[in-house]
Amino acid sequence: MIYNAGRLNRKVAIYKKAHHTTKDAYGFSSVKKEKPVMVSAWINPKRGKEYMQSGVNEAQQEVVFTIRFRPWVTEDCEIEYQNIRYQIKAVIDPDMRHESLEIYATRTYRGSSYE
Repeated sequence: MIYNAGRLNRKVAIYKKAHHTTKDAYGFSSVKKEKPVMVSAWINPKRGKEYMQSGVNEAQQEVVFTIRFRPWVTEDCEIEYQNIRYQIKAVIDPDMRHESLEIYATRTYRGSSYE
């Protein structure tokens, strides 16, 4: 629920995955992504952790994005803020009132490169 609309003070892009895949000349398939939809959001970082996997440092950051209700936002979408892509893990409609969405997302990066 959005008690203070002034908190929605960040612009984020939400990318929907298209339901069709394409193959290039080399036989590799890729999922086509649609143009992003820009929405206002409140961003609330929750936690972060670092660990070693296969001898490489990995870090993971969990963030909650709160936006106005959009029925098409699902776990198949991706969210981008300041050129950093987050994988959506869960989409929650608080109190089932269709007023807002809480999007729980993570980003993982290995060494100095982002995924």
